[in-house]
Amino acid sequence: MRHRWMAVLLLLAYVGMALPASSEEPRRLVRLEGWIVDSFCRAKNANPAGAVDTVECLKKGAKLILITPDGTTYDLEDQEKARLHLSKPVHVFGLVDKDRNLRIGNYIGTEPGPDDNRSERAVAGPGKKAPPKPEPEQPQR
Repeated sequence: MRHRWMAVLLLLAYVGMALPASSEEPRRLVRLEGWIVDSFCRAKNANPAGAVDTVECLKKGAKLILITPDGTTYDLEDQEKARLHLSKPVHVFGLVDKDRNLRIGNYIGTEPGPDDNRSERAVAGPGKKAPPKPEPEQPQR
């Protein structure tokens, strides 16, 4: 009888530990466009000239966020990675939860130069060369 109660208690403890993990909302994969700005000034700094003000707000305790063109904001988990893109327009790929916490996998600038291949590097991965682009087919005459 004593062993049976011990088994029941262990089973209840195991189930109790598993419940919080199963009640977490899964993250969904998203692709967003927007600006990396500070949480104090938000859209006011969504321009290249706002970078200086963004740095000042960060010194005062603001966090970096992503703000989309429609005004939706996302809290960024990796603040150090986001610092590289202050007050710049970006495309981001990442995972978002129900509270709009965004774990970003890749940042890709929205204003590429003539021979910019940032999107290809993002696909290939850091330190790897992207595969060559296929040549366009020539029409047969």
